[in-house]
Amino acid sequence: MTAFNLRAARLNQGLSPEALGERIGIAGGTIRRLERGEKPTPTVAAKVAAFLGQQVEDLWPELLEDPQETR
Repeated sequence: MTAFNLRAARLNQGLSPEALGERIGIAGGTIRRLERGEKPTPTVAAKVAAFLGQQVEDLWPELLEDPQETR
């Protein structure tokens, strides 16, 4: 659902992936990959969440999971 939300927010603002990337400080290609469902790095997740007015944990809860807990 995050990929859809990101694309919808970008389109609602009339931004291309490159324009959005420039606005939040990441590459347009990264925006495209996120819109296809790729999981972001924590830094990119924070930038995207801020753009969307969301919390990182709401968009990508798996980024906050402790890998030690899965062992």
